[in-house]
Amino acid sequence: MGGTAYTLVLPVGAGTTSLPVVVLLHGYGTIDISPYRAWAEHLAQRGAIVIYPHYQLLVATAVSDYVPNAVQGIKDALARIASAGGVRADTAKMIIIGHSLGGAVAANVAAVAGSSGIPQPAALMTINPSNQSQNGMFVMPMEDLAQIPATTLQLSLFSDADQRIGDSIAKQIFNGTTNVPMANKDYIVVNSDSYGDTPLVADHFAALASRDGLGSLYPPDALDYYGYWKLADALLLAASDKTDTVDRDIAIGHGSAAQIYMGKWGDGMAVKTLTVTSTP
Repeated sequence: MGGTAYTLVLPVGAGTTSLPVVVLLHGYGTIDISPYRAWAEHLAQRGAIVIYPHYQLLVATAVSDYVPNAVQGIKDALARIASAGGVRADTAKMIIIGHSLGGAVAANVAAVAGSSGIPQPAALMTINPSNQSQNGMFVMPMEDLAQIPATTLQLSLFSDADQRIGDSIAKQIFNGTTNVPMANKDYIVVNSDSYGDTPLVADHFAALASRDGLGSLYPPDALDYYGYWKLADALLLAASDKTDTVDRDIAIGHGSAAQIYMGKWGDGMAVKTLTVTSTP
């Protein structure tokens, strides 16, 4: 299957239930799901079907193939689910999340979904997005993000200690979705905090979280539980139920207390909160 391959993560004991779908798009070269496994399993435990398109056969895969490969992987995964006779995918409740290169791919997939034969994502979440290879030699063109419909809920995240890439693509994605009203989107900076014995470093790789026992350099921490995971969970629920004002306030809260809260250190000191703006 090459670059159109994918990994499926399904909730245990789902039976024939109809469940929402999360498409999780990896960073450059992270074809194996292991560095994102803890997050994928968390999403499945929350009751979502997780599709992890590989979109790169090798890191040398042509940049022009990234989006078509991701689209085909999504199509194939949904077709496999539909033909298996078990859990069913509620594609009206599909969201797409992308990290690093996967963030730019996610935005492009959301932009071309209507013309590519895949369900239009109800929400888009990009984290430290980049459209370049690690050495900067290959640049993936960005699609016309104005194609993303107004009903989409959108989060654009960037980490304050990301010294690997700049924030230009994060801002480009946020500002480029011109049909999405400001009421439906937030630009969020995830902040580092060195107060505790184990500092929370919001660098380029902070959103990676593998499962214990896999030797990951990135075990889940407060940046995951109160940042990336909390926001994604709320975004999925808010996109699935337009009347869910509680989760919308967490996901698209425009700086609400529930949205920016990042937990507390062991002595009760608050962890540095998220920074939210509509004018990055």
